[in-house]
Amino acid sequence: MTLKDGMKETPIQQAFGNSPKAAILNFLHAHVGYDYHMSEIGKHVGISRQTVAKSLPDLMYYNLVKASRVIGNTTMYKFNMNSQQGIKFHNLNKVLVDIVIADEEGVDPSVITSQEFQ
Repeated sequence: MTLKDGMKETPIQQAFGNSPKAAILNFLHAHVGYDYHMSEIGKHVGISRQTVAKSLPDLMYYNLVKASRVIGNTTMYKFNMNSQQGIKFHNLNKVLVDIVIADEEGVDPSVITSQEFQ
């Protein structure tokens, strides 16, 4: 599926839609190791800073996103690869990518097995 800006949806977007929380999580996961302030996240995801501010607490509650540092009065956020939830999300993303690749290659996605979940 293609988004209105011409970019293809990621497997996460295909599976969970493009809600603000899913979009934030997808963006931060795609940029593991980098941190961003709320305005930057909003700009890259295409939502307002206020929507980012409303969404981050839930993502932080589930340990998928963490505050990484403070620069002046600005808090920076990043995907939390140090949590079990972050690792599981990362593994789920890998499985979804495998399914998309299998589907594109004409392989029945139901036969895909993943070492991450065994």
